[in-house]
Amino acid sequence: MNIKEVILNAKRFNASDIHIICNDYITLRIDGELTRYSSKVVNSDICRKFCDDLIGSEETKFRKRYEKYLDEECGEIDFSRDFDFVDLENEVENDDIKNNNIENDIDVCKKENKISFRIRVNIYRRNGGECISIRLIPGHVKTAKELNIPDIVCNSGDLKSGIILITGATGSGKSTTLAAIIDRINKTSKKHIITLEEPIEYLHKSDKSIISQRECGKDTVDFLEGLKSSLRQDPDVIMIGEIRDKKTVETALSASETGHLVLSTVHTSKASEAIDRIVNLFEAERHKEIRGLLANQLRYVFSQRLVKANNGRRAIFEIMKNTNSIAAMIREGKDESIDDMIKTGKKYGMRMFEDQIEKLYRDGIISEEIYLDEINNR
Repeated sequence: MNIKEVILNAKRFNASDIHIICNDYITLRIDGELTRYSSKVVNSDICRKFCDDLIGSEETKFRKRYEKYLDEECGEIDFSRDFDFVDLENEVENDDIKNNNIENDIDVCKKENKISFRIRVNIYRRNGGECISIRLIPGHVKTAKELNIPDIVCNSGDLKSGIILITGATGSGKSTTLAAIIDRINKTSKKHIITLEEPIEYLHKSDKSIISQRECGKDTVDFLEGLKSSLRQDPDVIMIGEIRDKKTVETALSASETGHLVLSTVHTSKASEAIDRIVNLFEAERHKEIRGLLANQLRYVFSQRLVKANNGRRAIFEIMKNTNSIAAMIREGKDESIDDMIKTGKKYGMRMFEDQIEKLYRDGIISEEIYLDEINNR
């Protein structure tokens, strides 16, 4: 068994993630559920070999970071890699892959002269042994239509300035939605788009717009330094992979105030919780100030999650538009009232998760079991 074979077969099974845990079985996440891949546990030697193969033997920044990681008692390392289906097949010598359902994806990638797919890797330790989490990322950006993303979400990229937040749990598809918004801007507008990512997931090729994708730890130190630098690079749109600290919030707010459109993600399950999460990054004496800035600069909050459908998984969205009424709620710190405003804001395109769950059930896209589980356990 080698890591490239595992990755290739995971792609074959349409897995979203691979989990390789020392002294345990290799597991795949398929349609949101964990499925055992290997019949035998992988020991520490196999895990270390997998790590070495993923990093590569050439002298790179990732190799240096990995060697530093090995020298330390604890830690982790993140990076991304590209794979080509054909090259990977030749290496693995797995001829039956050519006849499975990824063949069309291979043809698309050949025609578009793009890499077939990317992986995002996190190597970490558990009880002294190496473990690996791998996220499989399509090599081409799917359109909003392919992803069933509402028009209001993708069209939000037409705004000239302000802040748009996409929220959701890890693995809910935030990066995929961001990529779809960026792709639409790229294909329809003449703008300079700068992305700050850790690591870069979807690769974009400049179309009507020009795109500068920068990777934290490789092209820039971190989100904050990259964001401050981006303001000197004549951007129209700035995409920040994740808002994590108050300095990044301050700089993002400043960028939006000076006429830039800023897109980013926050790890919350609901739109109203995103406001509270950002405000609480700051000291209590600054809450009123930050709420005022958010009330002025925030345009949309799109919260999303994935539900198990009869054919794969489907992204659903809670949509909050920052109307005058919601802006007043933000200023006054009445975040708990925002849900009520969303429920009554359908004429502005707003919606709650429950609305979509019911529609998916009525349309026969999800089962009654999934419908009841989503309604009763959220």
